[in-house]
Parts: sequence; structure tokens; C-alpha cells
Amino acid sequence: MLSFGNLAQNIRQENKLKPLIRIGCIESLSVDLLPKLIIRLRNKTRQLVSVVGTSDVLHQKLLGGELDVIFSSDSTVDLANLKRQKIFQEGSLLVFPKKMENSKCWKSWDSLKFCGLPFLKYHHSSGGGKLNEVFLDTSGISLPHQLEVDSNSTMLALISEGVGWTVSRASTILQNKNFMDKVTYRPMPAPLLSRKVYVLARRNEPEILMNTFIEEACRILREDILKELVDIAPWMKQEIFVLDPESKLLKNIQGKPLKDS
Repeated sequence: MLSFGNLAQNIRQENKLKPLIRIGCIESLSVDLLPKLIIRLRNKTRQLVSVVGTSDVLHQKLLGGELDVIFSSDSTVDLANLKRQKIFQEGSLLVFPKKMENSKCWKSWDSLKFCGLPFLKYHHSSGGGKLNEVFLDTSGISLPHQLEVDSNSTMLALISEGVGWTVSRASTILQNKNFMDKVTYRPMPAPLLSRKVYVLARRNEPEILMNTFIEEACRILREDILKELVDIAPWMKQEIFVLDPESKLLKNIQGKPLKDS
């Protein structure tokens, strides 16, 4: 039988072999995904650090060696020194103040321009802001704006107060449950916009780190989050996809794969 001293030494030795993992996460996954992921990984690490920020800040910290693995919604980052795996894709939706729940202005972009409220813009430093900006520019859609923010909670607070409307995602609504009854969300008119979420790590990181991270994150997305997103936007049940790590295909809630995954 091990003495207490030997047992303590074995535990210390075992903990030395466990890695320190530093995780970076975008705001829209920081409430429902990140805490569950931390709980699942904590017994596999000697220490776990998490940082929430915009995609550009997380990229800088990853490349600078301050983070080991990140969730990002920005696909434009230079991948020369990074490896990347897409794990999640969801369609976008329109978010309005509750007082506009009976409005039909969401049915066309021309109607949206004259809906009586201004468009609220996400700051370009965020992955969502960059995504929206590129989409509107390439689609030839001009929406003058006065306000620009980089926080989902600030954005939804402004909308709940009737200040304006925006283009966002069901995952953003889910992370801000206190605003769910204070705003209303509707399908986007064509053309449509999808957001993709990636896991990124430096190329010199052990493969097992990224694989474990991906497997656990996808399990949480599939088992705990996917149904809630479909409940928020039922018209998108075939347009929200999570990676199946075994087949390497992104699949929706019905198990149908994304065609280009």
C-alpha cells in the first residue's frame, strides 16, 4: 500500500504530466458552450485558462503564444502558422425590438431600409461585424448606420430599447437569454448569410490537444445547444450544422450533411 507521502508524490507527478491549456472564445459561445467545455476538460489539465474576446484579438493572442486554441468566426486569418477546423455553421437572422413583432418589413431589403428604425452595426473588429460588412458590400446592400458596437449584449440591449435593428445569429440570442423576451427575430430575406465557427491552434501544438478540444466542443454543441438554436429559429433547422468528428462532416439536427463540408 502506498504511504501518504508516496501517494502525494504520485499525484504531483501526474499533475506535472497534464498540460496547461489556454482557451480563447468569441462572445457568442462564451455562455452556453465555454463553461461546459471547461468542466469537461478540467480533469485533463493541470491548469485551464479562458479568455473571451473578438476574433481579431484572439488571433493575435494565439499567434503571440498567449493562447493555445481558440474559437473564431473569422476565416480570413493567415493560416501559414495555424491549423483550422470548421466545427459549426448557422444561418443569420434579423433582430428587431419587440414592438416590431407584427411588422412585415423583414421580407425584403428594400423594406428594411424604410422600416422606421436605423440599422445597428457590429464593429469590424469582431468576426460577426466583419462577416456582416463583407456580406452587405458584396451583395450591394447599403444600410446607413449611426451606431457601431462590438458587444452582443450591448447590441441586444440597444435593440430591446427600440434604438434599431441588426443582422445577427441564433447563438447570439441564446447567449443573452435575458433579452429573449425583449426582442423579436425573423428570417433574413435573400440573399442569405451563414456564419462559420472554427477551432484554430498553432501548427506546432500536439494533434491530440486540438482533436480532444474539437471532440468535446462538438459533443456539447450537438447534445446541448443545437436543439435550443432550432427552437429560437425553427425555420433554420436544416441550416444549422455541427461537425461530426468521426465522419468529418457537418450535419444538421436531422443528420443530413452540409453539401460542401
